[in-house]
Amino acid sequence: MKPELSFSYPPLPIVESKAELLEAIKTHQVVIVAGDTGCGKSTQLPKMCLEAGRGREKMIAHTQPRRIAAKSIANQLAKELDSTVGGHVGLKIRFLDQVDKQSYIKLLTDGMLLKECEKDRRLQQYDTIIIDEAHERSLNIDILLGLLKRLLPKRPDLKVIITSATIAHERFSDFFTGAPIFSIPGRTFPVTTLHLPDVCHEFPDDPTLQALAGVKRAMAHGSGDILVFQTGEREITELYQELKNTFKQAVEIYPLYARLSLTKQQAIFKSSSKRKIIVATNVAETSITVPNIRYVVDNGFARVSRYSYKNKLQRLPIERIARANALQRQGRCGRVGPGYCIRLYAEEDFNSRPEFLEPEMHRANLAGVLLRLIYLGVREIERFPFLDAPEPKLIRDGYKLLTLLGALDEGCLTKTGKLMAKLPCEPRLGRILVAASYQGCLKEILAVVSGLNIGQLWEREAPVSHPQSDFMLYALLWPKVRQQKAHLSHSRFKKWCDEKKLSLVRLLEWLDVYQQLLTICTDSGLRLNQTPGNHQQIHMALLTGFIDNIGMKSEKGFYQGARVQYLLHPSSQIKATSWVMGAQILHSSKIFLLTAAKIQPEWLVKAAPPGLIKKQYSEPMFDLKSGRVIADQSLWLFGLPIQGRKRVNYDKVSVPVAREVFIRSALVEHSIESDL
Repeated sequence: MKPELSFSYPPLPIVESKAELLEAIKTHQVVIVAGDTGCGKSTQLPKMCLEAGRGREKMIAHTQPRRIAAKSIANQLAKELDSTVGGHVGLKIRFLDQVDKQSYIKLLTDGMLLKECEKDRRLQQYDTIIIDEAHERSLNIDILLGLLKRLLPKRPDLKVIITSATIAHERFSDFFTGAPIFSIPGRTFPVTTLHLPDVCHEFPDDPTLQALAGVKRAMAHGSGDILVFQTGEREITELYQELKNTFKQAVEIYPLYARLSLTKQQAIFKSSSKRKIIVATNVAETSITVPNIRYVVDNGFARVSRYSYKNKLQRLPIERIARANALQRQGRCGRVGPGYCIRLYAEEDFNSRPEFLEPEMHRANLAGVLLRLIYLGVREIERFPFLDAPEPKLIRDGYKLLTLLGALDEGCLTKTGKLMAKLPCEPRLGRILVAASYQGCLKEILAVVSGLNIGQLWEREAPVSHPQSDFMLYALLWPKVRQQKAHLSHSRFKKWCDEKKLSLVRLLEWLDVYQQLLTICTDSGLRLNQTPGNHQQIHMALLTGFIDNIGMKSEKGFYQGARVQYLLHPSSQIKATSWVMGAQILHSSKIFLLTAAKIQPEWLVKAAPPGLIKKQYSEPMFDLKSGRVIADQSLWLFGLPIQGRKRVNYDKVSVPVAREVFIRSALVEHSIESDL
């Protein structure tokens, strides 16, 4: 048995509703807690569940959308329970599992809880599940909500608490059949909103100088730490340097974005004698409470992932944020004193924006969602209880991609599909890993796939080169990185990275992701090659995942792809060639093929799944005595000719059919369908 706990509550707004919340947790299976940022819901609700008698024989699962939030909340809860992470409070995120048999509460990302559903579909290790920040409506959150709705009737002992910012909470209540809503106020100090549209006119098309102007306004207005929102890592880096140059040693500046290492993310919580400026993406909108923020500088924009059903392109355009997101940003200040939100756009602009950003389920490629749900035993996806069901055409599109990758056959998972579902990467990359096992190049492909998961490892030019394949840059760089990491101290390895213009943080993550994928692949029965994989084997494996990202050079200089025409991205090292394959088709100012490689069209014959290649026949000849049809055959893939005319025999064509072909061909050249 776990030891009993004694604990107290800090003076946070949610504590004032403790008695009502305890009663609701005891009497209702589902409770919705709508709380402003800073009300204490993330840290105090798990303790209230403990006080209500939960978490004894089983654990309380407490999910967060991001690792930094899971870790910071675990640390705070452990401190309040007079314990350490790994003791009364467990933590399970990627690359880290600190959960003990004596743990009452388990902090984990929503993706990690979803992964646990694969082995424990009834989530028997938990008696309570808290889904925090549900208003973010990520794919993982929406899938979890649907799974929990199906699970609750089967597990009447299970309690579910959904927390959300004070927006759209009625939607969650309706979804869970009228679950009670508790609205908790957050800020105790007023926040003044200042609109500064003039900076956009003063510095048109320069978001760095616009943000700098907003920071200068905050610095001149009064004391207190500043949180500045930017759209991406590059924009953060540029503003970081401008702030350094402008304010010198007078301030401490911290970047904050999802891909930053946890150690550097945690630096924002350190106390400082200097004024702090935190430059962040929308990761700082929610999930984490940055302490001592008095000023928020809001540029009004964010990168939003969108999938084009028409062009089959995944894009990351910069868009105006919705009003709800702007209010979330505003809510980051006003905790320790009167706050100020400086919006770098007009009030009329704010009022004209949509209230909410649509759920990710409505703007994503659903192949990964479908693969996971089918693997979890969901038979009829169309009847799955989505909070907001995606359009049928998006579901059909996801099915098409899974079929294209060989993961589905008539709606059922193939052996390949089951292996893909176990791998923690999107379906295309999972398909490549499975193929690499059969091609005899899994070690090399692990380096490539883990690298593609991380993204750009080098600052500008890659420290290695390959004239025929950008993918090979990862394979060539991998042994160099591993060798240096194994033989150098951390400081010397960092120096080596700086000399080679490599990102230390991303290289370390690359090593971690490689090791994680290696373990999962071997546990799943994929075979590691004992001899090095060659160039053709590697690219044959890559083609299985990127089979529809191929292109043939046209006379106009473009590459004609399966759906659109595109150019090689300027960052590509490969020279112009007749046939290419790429990891991604990106629509920005133009349509580009990212991470490309030269391929041979004959490779496509073996890499394409059965039924995808179309055969055309011409100039047939009929031998009446043998019943044999002889014709010229050409092969086509996505309307592209991958093999020219080749004389072939068809011995099994029946005599009546062959005679008909001969008679018709005497009148006009005839193309015989592939089933003949």
